[in-house]
Amino acid sequence: LMKNLILNNVRNVEVQKTALGSRRQFKTMHYFPRVRGNGGNSLLDVHPMVQGEGVELNQVQVYPLDDYLFSPDLLKIDTEGYELEVLRGARDTLTRTRKVLVEAHRDEDVEKIRVLLMASGFNVRLIFSKHEIHVCGERLT
Repeated sequence: LMKNLILNNVRNVEVQKTALGSRRQFKTMHYFPRVRGNGGNSLLDVHPMVQGEGVELNQVQVYPLDDYLFSPDLLKIDTEGYELEVLRGARDTLTRTRKVLVEAHRDEDVEKIRVLLMASGFNVRLIFSKHEIHVCGERLT
């Protein structure tokens, strides 16, 4: 990310070397080399789409998104199975957000994400693709 920002002369982005979750804690980031051929990182020990455990990369500080006091127009979450934890740490942020796009890999997560977004006042629809489901929330007002 940092290399791309420099290469493209982007100066209006601030990089936070942290992860998002439901509460403040330290967690281990895992690398899953077999996710769709190019790998994937997650705070989960086991990836929802891959057999076996991931390779431990490093410890990261996890914060709830609510700690940042953002008011985003769009919130996109793609955290390789950790989406519910991110949303649970963003309950206040969701009240200030117009649109949400969440990638989900597990069927049981889709319904929980849908219910959480509806309870936060979003109209929700699902978009299906080969490897995941996207849960889209939009506030009409």
